[in-house]
Amino acid sequence: DWKDIDGIAYRINDNVCTNQAGSYERDLSKLPFVARDLYEELVGMLKTKKMNTKVASIYTSRGCRGRCTYCSAPALGGLVSERWRCRSVESVVSEIKYLVDEFKVEYINIIDENFFGYGEAGKKRLYEFANAIIEADLHMKFWVEVRVDVDFDEKLFFLLKKAGLQDVLLGLESGSQTALNRWKKGTTVEQNKYAIEFIRKANFVLEPSFIMVDPFTDLKEFKETVQFIDEMKIWDNDYQLNLFNKLIVFTGTEI
Repeated sequence: DWKDIDGIAYRINDNVCTNQAGSYERDLSKLPFVARDLYEELVGMLKTKKMNTKVASIYTSRGCRGRCTYCSAPALGGLVSERWRCRSVESVVSEIKYLVDEFKVEYINIIDENFFGYGEAGKKRLYEFANAIIEADLHMKFWVEVRVDVDFDEKLFFLLKKAGLQDVLLGLESGSQTALNRWKKGTTVEQNKYAIEFIRKANFVLEPSFIMVDPFTDLKEFKETVQFIDEMKIWDNDYQLNLFNKLIVFTGTEI
């Protein structure tokens, strides 16, 4: 009987029953790898058509300590005492090796909300991760999402590039400081500019992430963002459609 399982909600006729919050695993490395049975099925189907899929997604951490009003991460973070948890480097590299060996994956989407983590411990983890990927001789490229207020350590980014980092999504969101403040992004337009320049100078593929409008955007903010996009030539990339997102309201978010 699944009705007593912690952490779930369900309907009985017109009534919604919500059970108490479930316990959580502090050490994500103890959890099994994500099930790949459907992925394996997809690979098999494509092979019958003489096609191959060489892309897969993994997570190396969960959560974010940010407070962005539009993001579900702070709401979900409220379910656990730690707002950000990570897997061990050994666990992550082992899963990537499995994907490369078993499915011949050549490109990995690292779908963490905050891959870089926090402070010196977060940086140390990334150095260990990059070195482990290089030592394992895993010939693959990968994609990550990065906040613009991380420590853009040239040595670290060079090592990550050597390990295979190719595409970097920057959470820029806006070229208007009042919009960034309203969304409690905790970043500045100047940080946006620095992050863009750094990623380009390091020859990564820049994927800009923008929220062009929310219900409170005025003409001044809109102009500031358009001018920012023009000034930084953000339109000159393979992800132009990322510039035109509108803010979407998710249940549980502050907005």
